[in-house]
Amino acid sequence: MELAVEAGRIVAVPQVLSRGDDAVVVLTRLTAVGTVLSLEILSVATGRPARAVFAGAFPPGRPPGVHDDPGQVRAAGPGAAVAVLHDGEAAWAVPHEAETTGDGTVRTTAEYRIDRPAGRVLDLVVAWPAAGLPDVCVAIPLR
Repeated sequence: MELAVEAGRIVAVPQVLSRGDDAVVVLTRLTAVGTVLSLEILSVATGRPARAVFAGAFPPGRPPGVHDDPGQVRAAGPGAAVAVLHDGEAAWAVPHEAETTGDGTVRTTAEYRIDRPAGRVLDLVVAWPAAGLPDVCVAIPLR
């Protein structure tokens, strides 16, 4: 299903979701299209974290982009993983689209499509253990 993001409405400002010395995860776009939210997440790592990300995400013998489940994406994806919190439970989202580039620096841009929460806040867990970032809970107010 193609989502007409350009016809949607921006419901949150871009913001840093998680940061370390050599890695950062940024919400670059959060758009509402009807009852669906489209999140664009940028993950950037340099130095040792970048090398660890490449080693975990693209090991010899496994084609790029092959993941068994969202938990595997959380642990070894080339970018940050995102889970939606609802009633105390985290549901890991699988990117709708993603692109990873890098030569010494890893840059992953991923788009997630999730149902819009009933309230005015989107609660997320953001994780990028391969880049040395711990899981963090982020509450994003929706306009």
